Amino acid sequence: MKKIELFIDTEFLDFENTEIISIGITSCEENIYFENKDINFKKTSNPKFIQNVVKPLLNFSEFGLSLSEISYKLNHSLRKLHEKGYEEFHIMSDQIIDLRLFFELVDFESFTFKPIVFTEKFYYIEKSLNLEKNSVIDYFFSEQKAFFKINQLPEHHALYDAQANLYAYEKVKKLNSQNRPVYGI
Repeated sequence: MKKIELFIDTEFLDFENTEIISIGITSCEENIYFENKDINFKKTSNPKFIQNVVKPLLNFSEFGLSLSEISYKLNHSLRKLHEKGYEEFHIMSDQIIDLRLFFELVDFESFTFKPIVFTEKFYYIEKSLNLEKNSVIDYFFSEQKAFFKINQLPEHHALYDAQANLYAYEKVKKLNSQNRPVYGI
């Protein structure tokens, strides 16, 4: 069975009002990115962060869609991955809220095929890699920061953050395959 790891990230108003601003998904196959053109930025309890950090990174004219359009296109993209032979989807995220927002948009029940879906939060990834928890988290976040620096990209853009997660995850996986202690680097 062919599997694919999908790394997701979202930007949302705040932890009290989790209305989605944007979603980014990256994998070995493609990058998917959408912005909620109908977002009401006045609903946030953290207007300075949204106004100064997140909003300047948005491009509604190119990526803006309604939530129903985002859901439709996201479901279509996942079906296309199935057409390429993928039957097992590993959905990876560094925040539980990203997973919740992703599953609010995806309707696996409507698929004509039944993909096997696993979800993983990076904080628990050390269980599958047999690495000490704190060293994995520290190494993961240092590699995530390195991605932004190497590529000269800003944080808090859903697609860039998803790409940083993929980059860091691959670095941790590679390190573990070499049986090297993460904390020794």
